[in-house]
Amino acid sequence: MYIKEADVATTTLRFTVGTRVECNCGGWEPGTVVKLFYREPHFPAGFVAPYQIKLDDGTLIYAPDDEDGTIRQCD
Repeated sequence: MYIKEADVATTTLRFTVGTRVECNCGGWEPGTVVKLFYREPHFPAGFVAPYQIKLDDGTLIYAPDDEDGTIRQCD
C-alpha cells in the first residue's frame, strides 16, 4: 500500500538510498534504491510510494509497498 504523506515522518523503511534490491516486475529484476517516499502526479492525493528504484537496465520504477513480495534485498 502507498504511504500517507502525513505518516512519512514516523515511517521506518527497510532500505536506504543506495541499497541493492530486487523488484518483482513479473520476474525479479535487480536495481538500486534511488529515492525514498517517491511521488508521481497520478498517485492518490496525499500518498507516496516507499521507494523509487533504478533497475540495472536503466529503467526507473517505484515500489508501491515495502513488502518482500514486491521488493527484497539482493543477496
